[in-house]
Amino acid sequence: MIRPIGEIFEDSGIKLKVVESETCFCDGCYYQSNSCELLFGSNDTKKECGQCAMRKRPDGKNVIFKEVK
Repeated sequence: MIRPIGEIFEDSGIKLKVVESETCFCDGCYYQSNSCELLFGSNDTKKECGQCAMRKRPDGKNVIFKEVK
């Protein structure tokens, strides 16, 4: 699954927005401090949030997932 930049979705009751990242690092990503290793080790979770790495996205963009309050 690839979520488009700007999309807002829910994961376990938390609203997240797909935001373009200027770097390939996870700085500022919700999943960086919330089980990122589990995220990318689990096919079920990948289906929920989608891919973040530019090499795995057809738009060639790195993204992070920011919590929307």
